[in-house]
Amino acid sequence: MLFRSSSKHTVNYLKKKGFDNFRNHYFIPHQTSDRALSNIMRVLNKIMKDEVIRDNNLIKNVETRGNTSSTAHIVALWDSIINGKINSHDKIIFLIQASGMNIGLADYNLDKLPERIQTNVEIENNLKSKRRIKWA
Repeated sequence: MLFRSSSKHTVNYLKKKGFDNFRNHYFIPHQTSDRALSNIMRVLNKIMKDEVIRDNNLIKNVETRGNTSSTAHIVALWDSIINGKINSHDKIIFLIQASGMNIGLADYNLDKLPERIQTNVEIENNLKSKRRIKWA
């Protein structure tokens, strides 16, 4: 029931905006399981009769992080920024379904947040490597 409602909500939004407008978006669903994420992609594409969500724009980190509950979207976004998949000015669709009977969707255009995060991580990694004690 929840998955069906969430799917209808998502498809209605995407139809309203035009599928072609979302081909360059990343989709970040709640990270429940690899099987569930594959089903989301399959079902939504089937309903839309189009392949809008693909392996290369569906963000999945459940294999490495597990189900991180209510932080799933932010952790998946963070991981994708750190590994360079998502960059400044990329467009994101957060698919929200879980935590009881909550469903929703957030269409978000990133500013330079990924650039700032990547720069800070690089600086931090450089500082860590300089702090290492070298034994003679």
